[in-house]
Amino acid sequence: ASSDLPLQPLPQTSQDEIGQLIAAFNQLLMTLAKRDADLQDSRQHLQVVAQRLVEAQEIAHLGSWTLDLVTDTLLWSDEVYRIFEFDAQQFEPTYAAFVGAIHPDDRAAVDQAYTQSLITRSRYQIEHRLQLPDGRIKWVQERCQSDFDASGRALRSIGTVQDITDRKLAETALAQSRDLLLTVIEAIPMRVFWKDRQLNYLGCNTVLALDAGCQTPAELIGRDDYQM
Repeated sequence: ASSDLPLQPLPQTSQDEIGQLIAAFNQLLMTLAKRDADLQDSRQHLQVVAQRLVEAQEIAHLGSWTLDLVTDTLLWSDEVYRIFEFDAQQFEPTYAAFVGAIHPDDRAAVDQAYTQSLITRSRYQIEHRLQLPDGRIKWVQERCQSDFDASGRALRSIGTVQDITDRKLAETALAQSRDLLLTVIEAIPMRVFWKDRQLNYLGCNTVLALDAGCQTPAELIGRDDYQM
C-alpha cells in the first residue's frame, strides 16, 4: 500500500448513539428470547393436547385414521392398533391389510360402502365385525369422510373406528331375554297384554289377539280398546 495516501478520520460515535445501539441490540435479544419461549410453550401445548387426545381415544375405544389416496399411505392412531390388536412396530397398515382383518362375511359390504362414498362424495357409517387371529370376534363402527380437489378427484379419506363389542353383546343378551320372555308368554294358558300410558296396545300374546278377532298380535299394536 502507498504511504502517500492520507488517512481518513474514523466516524465519531457519541455516547448517546452507542447507548441507543446497545438498547436496540438488547431489545432484539429480548424479542428473540420471547419468540423462543413462545415457541417452546407452543410445543409443550401441542404435546399436552396430543397426549390428551391419545388418552381420550383410549377411554372411548375410538381410534382415528387417515388414508392419503395420492400416495396410498394409511396412518392409524395408537387406539386403532389396540382395537385391531396389531403391533405398531411389526404391522404396516394398508387398505388391503385393513380389509383382511374384517370378518369374511362383512368384507364386501365394508368395501362397497367406502367405494360408494368416493363415487357419491358423501360420508358413510357402517358397523361390522373384525376377525382376530385367535378366532375372536369384535364389533366396530366405522365413520369416514373424504376430501376432493376441484376436478372431483379423491385426495384423502379420514375416519374413525370405535370398538362397540360390549354394546353388541348387551344387545344380543337383551334380544335373547326378550325372545325367552315372549316364548313364555305364548306358552302360558292366560291372556297377556301390555299398553302405553295412553292405553294403546304395545303387544299381547296370540291367545288374546285371537279373542279380539285378530290373526296376529301385531294387529292390535297402536290401537286402544275403543278401536277394538
